[in-house]
Amino acid sequence: MSDPEPSGEPGRVILLADVDAAGPELMLEVMERATPAGLDVLVVAPAIVDQQHFWASDTDGARSDAEERADRAIRSLRFLGSHWQSRVGGDDPLLAVADAVRDFPADEIIVVTGGSGGSEWIEEGLPGQIAARHSTPVSHFVSSEGRPARRVTRRVEPERRPTRPWRWIGLLVALALAVLGTWGSFLLAGTDLPGWLLVAWVVVLDVGFKIIVLPAAVWWLFFRRPRGDRLDL
Repeated sequence: MSDPEPSGEPGRVILLADVDAAGPELMLEVMERATPAGLDVLVVAPAIVDQQHFWASDTDGARSDAEERADRAIRSLRFLGSHWQSRVGGDDPLLAVADAVRDFPADEIIVVTGGSGGSEWIEEGLPGQIAARHSTPVSHFVSSEGRPARRVTRRVEPERRPTRPWRWIGLLVALALAVLGTWGSFLLAGTDLPGWLLVAWVVVLDVGFKIIVLPAAVWWLFFRRPRGDRLDL
């Protein structure tokens, strides 16, 4: 006669990692969420694309690295009675977590980052931003220079980074230049300026500024990577 199936629901953990996730302290954190019915773990590895490959639209290498990172985490942390699966997310970790939580309601989100000197996730306060957007408890681990992951914060406090004033100042400057370009076009149209020079002004400093420079300035100020920062507006 076979043993009865354990009752209840298995524990669920989302493990978000931008570096290799391994080590006994991290394994114990994962194991604490196990129930008599077992444990389900979803490893989310964002495909982090550097600037050079981003502009070249070359994401294959980043996805391959993310897949390997997730596989190594599973091989290092899996234990008897647990079920593991992996997912390669986009390069925006906040959106990657949001997608994972929607499909995989978890009891805990564990964020594993690199050291403070090499992880933009830490600089942008990613663990706190995740805690601010989800009711699920968030833990933060750091793994640097190939060392086992160590816990930094058992329960991350929600953080919402204030909007940086210089962004709005930069936007106001760009808008002022756009208005000045249009105003200059009207003023120059009533002068004896050679036609080709007037056309050059309108094309480059008026219309061209509004079509190219102004959108580029908005992107650089508010939407440039790391993209998690865009949600702090």
